Parts: sequence; structure tokens; C-alpha cells
Amino acid sequence: MNWRQGLGSRNTLRVDQGFIDAHCHHVTAQWAGLPHGTLLTLALSLILAANVTSVAALAAAAPGAMPVNPALVIGATYEKLVSLKGQGKEAYGSSAEGKVLSSVQYVETWFNWPEPLLAQYHVTPDGRVGQITLLFPAQAGRTEIMAEISKHLGTPEEGPSPLGSPSEYYAIWVKDLVRYSLEDYSDRIELYMEPARFAAP
Repeated sequence: MNWRQGLGSRNTLRVDQGFIDAHCHHVTAQWAGLPHGTLLTLALSLILAANVTSVAALAAAAPGAMPVNPALVIGATYEKLVSLKGQGKEAYGSSAEGKVLSSVQYVETWFNWPEPLLAQYHVTPDGRVGQITLLFPAQAGRTEIMAEISKHLGTPEEGPSPLGSPSEYYAIWVKDLVRYSLEDYSDRIELYMEPARFAAP
């Protein structure tokens, strides 16, 4: 799992009034005067609700360098994931209720990387895709991986990981409401995809 989840401000994308104005120009007058934080929540709800989550739409919306569109797959039900991609290799864990599905694995091509990668689609207790993790081979170079990802996601925030963290270097991209967090553990490199968190100024 992504150890950065819930840490620090660099995992939070701040949104200003311009973002709200750009996406809420069509809202009704009853929104006028609402607090900025409330407007932000309503704006994001509208954007997310506008994403069509049918299997056909998921496939059609996938960018060329990705087998699926993370912005639409994350949050989709496990059943929709299987309908889109077929049956993957399931991994199970245990809880107070007993044996539970924790992830589904596929071998996929991402970001035009020359070799197929192991992709883990983590399943939440309520049966939805909560995160996608890509595992790069140990011999893959961080510079090459970041350069390829940046072709599709833009320039990341990057730097040495904080003292005491399990990784030695990190990079973060945010695009289309998804946060892509790369961690270099020296013996392997992993990329985590999960919903970007927003905070009002």
C-alpha cells in the first residue's frame, strides 16, 4: 500500500476560486453565498458525477498510453472491473468477517513502457477499486521511468524522500483528479494511483 496516504501537504491539491468558477458556471442561484469549502465539494461532486462509468465508456476513455483510465476505474465496482478487463489473479486477506478480496492482478502495458508490468487493483471492503499499483522491475531505472511517465502526465513534484521513510526518492503527478505517486525503494520502483485530495485555501 502507499505509505504516503494521509501524509503531508504535498499529497493535497489546492483548488482556488477560479477552479470552482470554471466548473460551476451553470449552477443555480441557490448556490450563491455558500462557503468556499461547500462550493468546492459541490463542484467536485458535479465533475465526478459527470464521468460515465459504463464498461464501454471506461474502455473508450482510456488514454493511449494506459490500458484503462484511472480516473474512471478507481471507484468502480469490482464487477465492472472484471467486465472491462476479464478475470484477473485474485488475492485475499482476512478480516473480522473472514476471508475478503484485497486485490486483483493483471499484466499490462502502461506509459508505453517496453515490458508488461504487474498491475494490482486494490479492492476496498465495499467492493470497489480504491487504488491501482504498478510494479516496475528491479532493473528498471528511475530516470527512464520518470521520463516516460512525464511524457503523458507532465512535470512532477519530486525529490529525496524524508528521513525515515521506506523509499529513497519520490515523484508525484496529479492529472484528471488522480494522483500518481512514484516511490523508489532502491530494489524496486512502484507507482500508486489513487484519487487526488483537494483542500480549499
